[in-house]
Amino acid sequence: MMQRQPRAGARAAIVLAVIGLAAAGCGGDDAPKADGQESSRPPSSTTTSPSKSTTRAAEGKQVRNGEVTKVDKMDGVQLKSPQDGKLRNFGIDAAVLEFGTADAVESGSSSSTRYVPEPGGSLLAFKIKARKAGKDDISGKVTASVAVDGIQRSLPGFDSALSSYTSTDSATLSYIVGVPQDRRSVELELKYVGLAQKFDLLEGVRKGDQPTVLYRSESGPTIKVESLTPSQVTVAPNSKMSAGPGALVFGEPSAELSYFAPTTGNVPADKEKAWLVLRFKPAEGAYWAKSCVVPPSAFSATDETGAQYPAHVSYSKAERYSEHVIVFEVPATVKKPVVSAAPRTVGCSYYSGNEEQWAVTGPPARIEVPLPER
Repeated sequence: MMQRQPRAGARAAIVLAVIGLAAAGCGGDDAPKADGQESSRPPSSTTTSPSKSTTRAAEGKQVRNGEVTKVDKMDGVQLKSPQDGKLRNFGIDAAVLEFGTADAVESGSSSSTRYVPEPGGSLLAFKIKARKAGKDDISGKVTASVAVDGIQRSLPGFDSALSSYTSTDSATLSYIVGVPQDRRSVELELKYVGLAQKFDLLEGVRKGDQPTVLYRSESGPTIKVESLTPSQVTVAPNSKMSAGPGALVFGEPSAELSYFAPTTGNVPADKEKAWLVLRFKPAEGAYWAKSCVVPPSAFSATDETGAQYPAHVSYSKAERYSEHVIVFEVPATVKKPVVSAAPRTVGCSYYSGNEEQWAVTGPPARIEVPLPER
């Protein structure tokens, strides 16, 4: 028995149905998927905007290589403290407290107080504490700078900060410096005339010549000793005076050991030397004693080894009715010097108003100066 073939119209309907099923099988957005099966359709492309952290890192004031900027804070810097940050010079006692590097430094809450380096560089930050060491006016005499690979830039605000402080006050200042990736040296420098004291801000150590006495004491560049025991010489007035021999007292004696001569600021001939300075006021043992002047050439200093050092007359000062300042050049390591005065005569002007030389009798004056080790 022959099988009946579908008619042409029926065949067309079947073909259309098959095509429709095939299209549905290829799937679209609404094509059914088995549980856990991922769509084979590639994900649509999206545009990724820069992250907030990337944008934030690029914001801020750019500090060019070698440029030095004073800041209020140094947030974002990995800081470390040097083992010995002291840096001293004429009239200044300073110390590096902290130093470190960073890719950006926050000195406030806005981009106007945020600092970034040149592309490829970094920022070196440091904090320094400084005070005036003594009564000397250091304004314009000592320069403070940072040198990046030998090129120097001054520290902004350093001089003005110290000029407003007394010797008992100090200023703490923070700075950032732009440095290139291949920097070879970054040095903080305090310079007075020909004497430069340097601190390596990469390694955290002092470098170069360091006069011994500048760093001998923890308290400052000058070692001071107050309230020494007074001494005296016996003076015989001339025959016009009715008074007999009397005492000329070296009153209120004090001493200091310094690398800088008083008044002139001159330094010794060698960095292992120092100036021993004795100060006293001629006092009334006898009523006429204040009118007398003891010549600096009559003084000498003897150290604990027995070595003697004459007074440096050109740096010393002895005037009537005023403080006497007697200066000696001694080893910077001297511990217990003894200052002696053995004048044959002293110039006095009590009787006539004109200076007269009166004889000195008896033993010389002798003042011990015990200097602290640290």
